[in-house]
Amino acid sequence: RVLFRSVEISRSFLLANKKELLNGSIDDIKKKLEDDQETRKAIACVLNYFENISLMILRDMLDEETVKSCFRTVFVDYFKVLKRFIDELQKTSSRYLMNYEEVAKKWEKN
Repeated sequence: RVLFRSVEISRSFLLANKKELLNGSIDDIKKKLEDDQETRKAIACVLNYFENISLMILRDMLDEETVKSCFRTVFVDYFKVLKRFIDELQKTSSRYLMNYEEVAKKWEKN
């Protein structure tokens, strides 16, 4: 239930702010998310979910082709739109979302 609500919140934010996320000031995005903790937590929840799925794929605990057929579009779309924000987060913790990034980049090419 929490994940479902987080997906709704984060999706609304991404749709409303897509141009800014892709090309605008990253500082403005960070400020928006600092001012809206519910949305920030929702995005973190979704990204952490993607990170966990990615880790299980990379450790052969989940069948990659099955997960890819279900999640490829959403994995790649979220990654493309949030790439600059993820880069900012990785400045303080380079390992943060590294598995998700690896899988999303791989799937983006295929």
